[in-house]
Amino acid sequence: METETKSPSIFALTRTRDRAEKHLSKYLTLADELDFTQMIWAANALKRNGGNGSVFFNRPTKEQLEFSQKPGVFEPWTLESLYNRFLSVDDETRTKRKKIICNEVRTALMLEDLQKQIENAEDGIVLARSPILHELHRIAQRQFHWQRGYLNIGQIYRSATIYTFEAAQTAFAAKHGLTIADLCSVGFAAFAATQRHPAFHIDQLPYSQLGVARESAVLALQLISMGIGDARKLAKAPKWKADHAAYTWSVLRESPIIFFNKGSAYVAPIPELIMYRISEGLYLDLVRLGDKGLIDAMGRAFEAYCKDIMQTLLPDLKIEGEFTYNRGQNKSPDLFVKLGDKIMVAVECKAKKMPLGAKYADPKRIVEQPGIDELSFGVVQLWRYFSYMRRHQGSDLDDSAVGMLLLLDPWTDLSDLVRGEILTKARAKALSDEAEIIAADMRPIVISSVQDLEYVLMKCTGASFLNAVQNAARAGFLGWHLASAHDNLPEVPSIEKEYPFLARVAEHAPWWSPPEARLSRAI
Repeated sequence: METETKSPSIFALTRTRDRAEKHLSKYLTLADELDFTQMIWAANALKRNGGNGSVFFNRPTKEQLEFSQKPGVFEPWTLESLYNRFLSVDDETRTKRKKIICNEVRTALMLEDLQKQIENAEDGIVLARSPILHELHRIAQRQFHWQRGYLNIGQIYRSATIYTFEAAQTAFAAKHGLTIADLCSVGFAAFAATQRHPAFHIDQLPYSQLGVARESAVLALQLISMGIGDARKLAKAPKWKADHAAYTWSVLRESPIIFFNKGSAYVAPIPELIMYRISEGLYLDLVRLGDKGLIDAMGRAFEAYCKDIMQTLLPDLKIEGEFTYNRGQNKSPDLFVKLGDKIMVAVECKAKKMPLGAKYADPKRIVEQPGIDELSFGVVQLWRYFSYMRRHQGSDLDDSAVGMLLLLDPWTDLSDLVRGEILTKARAKALSDEAEIIAADMRPIVISSVQDLEYVLMKCTGASFLNAVQNAARAGFLGWHLASAHDNLPEVPSIEKEYPFLARVAEHAPWWSPPEARLSRAI
């Protein structure tokens, strides 16, 4: 007779968490700052490529090397959380007590295990109070971007296209005294330098070979690095209060490089975050310039990018841009996907980024974010256009046409709650403010991130793309990734397309030209 296994009580889980926190905090106060930072680098290096971690670790065994490759061991998202916990612990007794040995793999495994014990216990506490589906969203936000990777030519080109338009470059240079290209060149050189060794000095970077003056290299490092003391202060005053140990604010998202002894040693605990900082992280630089005109221009750049990649990878469909209608009183959706002369998909693009605090928040708090209103307004814009087309003869709108809300950031990944809130707010606004919108105009809306769209475009035909969009609009697929809707078609084309913008990358990201040569020079 089978017996039902009972889940641990909240009391037991809390006790497990508190015990692990006590032990971990004690060990972290005994860790030398530079050694611990290099230990995180080495653990990450073991996970990525095995042997490089041996540069810091003391003769790891074959068993340890094999164990580090297992799923769930030395995952970058766990290492990032562990490092931020290290920065935030009380360090008053740091120099007065015996140190733990950070250059042993077993030390890294022990500390990581304590971090995971805390996270697992808090998972149990949260899941005892809320449905597991609510947690999937922030699990996705924490892990999916790591699985996509940051040394990704598509992401680099997209970010360079959207964030480095002429006005942005001018404003950035005026504020910081260097170009965005110089920032990215130095960041990429630092990333390359940290592939084989945990620490570097500024003069070990080949900035002159990259066409960057030393003064600019210094300014660039100032933007993407932080002294260990300042990093500690920042970690102890996070930008939001986390309700779970796995979803804390990260110093490394803004400053992926930590320096010691007034710059004598620079260490990137997780080098991939340098690539994040000089690609997607450029959004932060634009926002901090404080110019709404630049944010609006970024939105237009996003629309242009989406049109470009869809035109290029869907040659058998027509992709058309926005126009005004209703005697110039309204703007149409940003893009239209047409089969022949018929509109099959109307697309509204939104470049609103999701704050990291919102990505990691309880999903019930995400729906309170101001950005949700902006996204819901995008849905209303689609329905308003559908309404106008219904009321005017000669419409080129196909009877089966649907809308797509195309997002720069994956707001709705694995979250029916967030997706539902966007559509609920859109319906409420349509019913209260848009008298001419009726139920027939509220056509299905597919909500997709641009990353998901890119994945589908690289493997679809025009016909399978339209079928995937129709699939994603059906009740059984609501909330699915567009890629999943495509993969679940009765017949999935077997296509492997070459990345279409490879020849353009150097134009928008001159520091990436060619990557292999720059890597070899920078290492």
